[in-house]
Amino acid sequence: MDSSLNEVGSDFTVQGIDLNYVGVILGPSVVWNEEINALDIDADKSMDHQKIRKIKGTYNTVENKKYLRNVVNVLLTRGVHGLYIYAVDDKLREKLTGLNRLK
Repeated sequence: MDSSLNEVGSDFTVQGIDLNYVGVILGPSVVWNEEINALDIDADKSMDHQKIRKIKGTYNTVENKKYLRNVVNVLLTRGVHGLYIYAVDDKLREKLTGLNRLK
């Protein structure tokens, strides 16, 4: 049996590691923005406050959004054979489910 089936990690433990399959939960900071019709970051909803800084009462800075977007990119590209994904944001989850139906 593959021992990796029982392993759990985060963006810090998955950096630079390719896995057979990856399961990713996109938290509340990863949202679907209908205005731009694209995935977006709401850094104010992020729990990663050790890596991002609050400026003038908000975490929604260009630098923070860029950092969090990169974290998401890394997580979504680590599965060699597949990706299981769940989005907390209702609109993003609906969009992802709709894309899956296109297959």
